[in-house]
Amino acid sequence: MIETLRMKFAAIVAEQKSKCRKSIMKYNPLTNTLYTDDNKLIKKMHCPYPSLKWGNLLSTDGDMSRFCSICESNVVETKNISDEALLKLLQEEPETCLKIDFNQENLRIVHHV
Repeated sequence: MIETLRMKFAAIVAEQKSKCRKSIMKYNPLTNTLYTDDNKLIKKMHCPYPSLKWGNLLSTDGDMSRFCSICESNVVETKNISDEALLKLLQEEPETCLKIDFNQENLRIVHHV
């Protein structure tokens, strides 16, 4: 499962780099939802273990993804991936979790969509 996600993720990141499209995702902290820059829903965020630290998760692909052994889900770092690439990944692996940082360059905090 981890190896399959690693290969899919690598292919998506390579495709994204070739397109060179800079997109800004939107995150609504009131509803815990993440959207593309054109308001398509990416994912409703929910983690039953919010105190987990990124550094404590099992590294599966360097700094780009980790594995949570508690809930047995893959977690993808979103700071270097486009919203369209995330949509594609989540279509293939809907249970994948996302790590977002409120200060990352490709994210804007909104209170409506």
